[in-house]
Amino acid sequence: MSNRLIRNLGVADQFSLRTIVSVDELFNHDMIYVYHHIQTGAVVELIPCGTNLFGDKKYRVEFKGFVIGYSIVTGVLKEMFEDSEKIIAQVFSLTKDRYMPIKELDLQIGFVAMKKVG
Repeated sequence: MSNRLIRNLGVADQFSLRTIVSVDELFNHDMIYVYHHIQTGAVVELIPCGTNLFGDKKYRVEFKGFVIGYSIVTGVLKEMFEDSEKIIAQVFSLTKDRYMPIKELDLQIGFVAMKKVG
Protein backbone atom coordinates (compact mmCIF):
# COMPACT_ATOMS: atom_id res chain seq x y z
CA MET A 1 0.00 0.00 0.00
CA SER A 2 2.80 2.48 0.84
CA ASN A 3 4.45 1.90 -2.60
CA ARG A 4 1.16 2.81 -4.28
CA LEU A 5 0.87 5.93 -2.14
CA ILE A 6 4.39 7.00 -3.08
CA ARG A 7 3.64 6.52 -6.79
CA ASN A 8 0.37 8.51 -6.45
CA LEU A 9 2.15 11.39 -4.70
CA GLY A 10 4.93 11.42 -7.27
CA VAL A 11 7.68 10.72 -4.72
CA ALA A 12 10.39 8.47 -6.16
CA ASP A 13 11.71 5.40 -4.34
CA GLN A 14 15.15 6.51 -5.49
CA PHE A 15 16.43 10.01 -6.14
CA SER A 16 19.69 11.43 -7.38
CA LEU A 17 21.45 14.76 -7.22
CA ARG A 18 24.10 15.84 -9.70
CA THR A 19 26.28 18.89 -10.02
CA ILE A 20 29.11 20.13 -12.20
CA VAL A 21 32.33 21.40 -10.59
CA SER A 22 35.39 22.85 -12.26
CA VAL A 23 38.97 21.75 -11.67
CA ASP A 24 41.43 24.49 -10.71
CA GLU A 25 45.25 24.61 -10.87
CA LEU A 26 45.41 22.39 -13.98
CA PHE A 27 48.90 23.57 -14.95
CA ASN A 28 50.47 23.21 -11.49
CA HIS A 29 50.61 19.41 -11.15
CA ASP A 30 50.79 16.18 -13.19
CA MET A 31 48.49 17.13 -16.10
CA ILE A 32 51.43 17.06 -18.53
CA TYR A 33 51.75 13.28 -18.04
CA VAL A 34 48.10 12.28 -18.54
CA TYR A 35 46.27 14.97 -20.55
CA HIS A 36 46.22 12.80 -23.70
CA HIS A 37 44.38 10.01 -21.78
CA ILE A 38 41.64 12.20 -20.28
CA GLN A 39 38.42 12.43 -22.25
CA THR A 40 34.73 13.05 -21.60
CA GLY A 41 33.37 10.24 -19.43
CA ALA A 42 36.74 9.35 -17.87
CA VAL A 43 36.56 8.50 -14.17
CA VAL A 44 38.51 10.56 -11.62
CA GLU A 45 38.79 10.48 -7.84
CA LEU A 46 38.35 13.43 -5.50
CA ILE A 47 40.31 13.07 -2.26
CA PRO A 48 39.58 15.48 0.65
CA CYS A 49 42.56 17.71 1.45
CA GLY A 50 41.38 20.61 3.61
CA THR A 51 38.96 23.51 3.29
CA ASN A 52 38.82 26.89 1.61
CA LEU A 53 38.28 30.24 3.40
CA PHE A 54 34.49 29.71 3.43
CA GLY A 55 34.72 26.29 5.09
CA ASP A 56 33.91 24.36 1.90
CA LYS A 57 35.81 21.10 1.56
CA LYS A 58 38.68 21.15 -0.95
CA TYR A 59 39.41 17.99 -2.97
CA ARG A 60 42.53 16.85 -4.78
CA VAL A 61 41.48 15.55 -8.23
CA GLU A 62 43.37 12.43 -9.31
CA PHE A 63 43.35 10.51 -12.58
CA LYS A 64 45.02 7.09 -12.39
CA GLY A 65 47.08 8.24 -9.40
CA PHE A 66 48.22 11.52 -10.99
CA VAL A 67 47.17 14.83 -9.43
CA ILE A 68 45.50 16.95 -12.10
CA GLY A 69 44.17 19.79 -9.96
CA TYR A 70 41.86 20.77 -7.12
CA SER A 71 38.12 21.29 -6.81
CA ILE A 72 35.62 22.60 -4.26
CA VAL A 73 32.25 20.93 -3.56
CA THR A 74 29.56 23.27 -2.22
CA GLY A 75 25.79 23.32 -1.78
CA VAL A 76 23.66 20.28 -1.02
CA LEU A 77 26.27 17.78 -2.21
CA LYS A 78 28.75 19.20 0.29
CA GLU A 79 26.58 17.73 3.05
CA MET A 80 26.18 14.38 1.26
CA PHE A 81 29.94 13.80 0.97
CA GLU A 82 30.97 15.32 4.31
CA ASP A 83 32.34 12.03 5.72
CA SER A 84 33.49 10.41 2.45
CA GLU A 85 37.12 9.35 2.10
CA LYS A 86 36.89 9.89 -1.66
CA ILE A 87 34.36 10.79 -4.34
CA ILE A 88 34.17 9.14 -7.74
CA ALA A 89 33.35 11.62 -10.53
CA GLN A 90 33.27 11.69 -14.32
CA VAL A 91 34.77 14.18 -16.72
CA PHE A 92 31.82 16.19 -18.02
CA SER A 93 33.60 18.53 -20.41
CA LEU A 94 37.09 19.68 -21.29
CA THR A 95 38.66 22.37 -23.43
CA LYS A 96 42.04 22.03 -25.10
CA ASP A 97 43.92 22.91 -28.24
CA ARG A 98 45.20 20.12 -30.43
CA TYR A 99 48.34 18.45 -28.99
CA MET A 100 48.27 20.77 -25.97
CA PRO A 101 47.33 20.12 -22.32
CA ILE A 102 43.78 20.67 -21.13
CA LYS A 103 42.87 24.34 -20.44
CA GLU A 104 39.52 23.80 -18.69
CA LEU A 105 38.05 20.70 -17.07
CA ASP A 106 34.58 20.19 -15.56
CA LEU A 107 33.50 17.15 -13.54
CA GLN A 108 30.06 15.70 -12.86
CA ILE A 109 29.50 14.53 -9.30
CA GLY A 110 26.37 12.70 -8.27
CA PHE A 111 24.67 11.20 -5.26
CA VAL A 112 21.99 8.50 -5.36
CA ALA A 113 19.80 7.67 -2.37
CA MET A 114 17.12 5.04 -1.80
CA LYS A 115 13.98 6.06 0.02
CA LYS A 116 13.18 3.84 3.00
CA VAL A 117 9.66 2.51 2.66
CA GLY A 118 7.72 0.59 5.21
